Amino acid sequence: MSEEKKVDEGKRQFLKYGGAAVAVVAAGAVGYMAGQGAAPAPTSTNTTVTETATEQMTGTGIAAPAEGIEDFLRRVSGPYKGQTVRLISESTASGIWLTQNIAPKFEEITGIKIEAELLGWDDVMRKALLDAQQKGGAYELYYCDEEEILASRFDNGYILDWNAYADQHKDLLWAGFDVTDLIPTKYWTYNGKLGGPAFEHFIRTIVYRSDLFNDPTEQQNFKAKYGWDLRPAQTLAEYAQTAEFFTRPDQDLYGHVEEPNSMSIPSSIITQGGAFGVQNYGMSLGRRTSQANGGRLDSQAMKDCLTRYVDLLKYGPPGVENFTWDDEGASIAAGRIAQGWVFTENFSYIQDAEKSPKSAGKIMLQYPVVEPKYYTYHCPTIYGDSGFWGMAASGQAKEAAFLWNQYATCAEVQTEQMKALKGLAPRASLLYGTTLPDELDAKYNTNVYAMIKSATADGLLFGPFFPMAEEPVARDILWKHAVDAVAKKATPSDALSGAASEIDAKLKSMGFPDLQGY
Repeated sequence: MSEEKKVDEGKRQFLKYGGAAVAVVAAGAVGYMAGQGAAPAPTSTNTTVTETATEQMTGTGIAAPAEGIEDFLRRVSGPYKGQTVRLISESTASGIWLTQNIAPKFEEITGIKIEAELLGWDDVMRKALLDAQQKGGAYELYYCDEEEILASRFDNGYILDWNAYADQHKDLLWAGFDVTDLIPTKYWTYNGKLGGPAFEHFIRTIVYRSDLFNDPTEQQNFKAKYGWDLRPAQTLAEYAQTAEFFTRPDQDLYGHVEEPNSMSIPSSIITQGGAFGVQNYGMSLGRRTSQANGGRLDSQAMKDCLTRYVDLLKYGPPGVENFTWDDEGASIAAGRIAQGWVFTENFSYIQDAEKSPKSAGKIMLQYPVVEPKYYTYHCPTIYGDSGFWGMAASGQAKEAAFLWNQYATCAEVQTEQMKALKGLAPRASLLYGTTLPDELDAKYNTNVYAMIKSATADGLLFGPFFPMAEEPVARDILWKHAVDAVAKKATPSDALSGAASEIDAKLKSMGFPDLQGY
């Protein structure tokens, strides 16, 4: 790509879309961003992982080498004792838990201090970019949760390739560390380079209150009104009826929740495009989005998708039009939502009986509902969110940061992380090769891990946006038009037509040629 076609990370509006932005799957791509076609086969028989004891494992589920990771760290960390690893990261549940609970233990083992700056997403991206551009060396690790940012950072030389660094520092790589066991590793590979090992991985899907759906009186009243048995909806038409039934403002109960604020709506729309059979709205096809130029953003399917999206907001709590992912989770935790969308990262408090007595033990997950008129079987509908800490090229304590990244993402630590946060599953070996997921689902009376396993096995999981630095240009334009549809300043049809036309014109002005045949 020519220099004039590159888009620096700094040219985007620093907005956080959907908690972590959502991908659309490239047409024709096999296994890329569409999740794994089948569940990875366990490399060993199931290992029992209880609340009191964890069998030592490598990333593949096989018994670890004689030297455990903590003994390894004690042996190799001597030259780096007294150094400080400074990381800047979004204040996600995993980032907070790891830096508060695991960093002190790492320092005790190695003598290396972890200094974490946990901020809102936009502040993280702004400060990391400034440090990278100026080669300031203020941080050893930059947080990343979107593939287009990964692309920009590699294109500009801001972060190091994990694989290359590991090859050059084999003496600092624990023999039991398997980065390929981390489910999101495929998202964080760009032009053969790996951004780093993922320390978080969770999903976004629909949840519902099991106590309400299983209540005999609710079931009787629902059937009398709609003529079918109350159960988790399978189509959008059924979902709308269920949403209507449970919307009772006088009881502070609502039948739907979303995150349509201006920062999140582009990803929410694209996420739900899968329910209408749209895996790719055009960015990967010559960077065009309109039907006239080979895209699908202004297709009737996407227009119907946005129309349904906007219409369902009437069943949400007051102010839902501006809700963020945090508002969404808080409403569910407060017991105000009968069904709606959520990131399972928020299960850390939604399933906490002390913090959220109205929701803990009552939240079940279901597959996103689809529109039968458009839906194509196996079209991905569940977003797999993820984040990693990339090694800053200008960092001053790279070896120490390399050791921390291994410890923070090893199976032993992630076992405790799954127990503490209740809705994360970064390692395939833990998800498929142990009984821990089933134990946690049973403990919290939910099915979050069953859903993650099922979605992955069925090929319904997809990851964080396009690995191209230009993608935010299109997303910022889509955001501008989509908020007009939510605010009723434009019809959903006009909003998407306008967005597609403007995106195509903008990308053409950046030097990308028209597709042949359109």
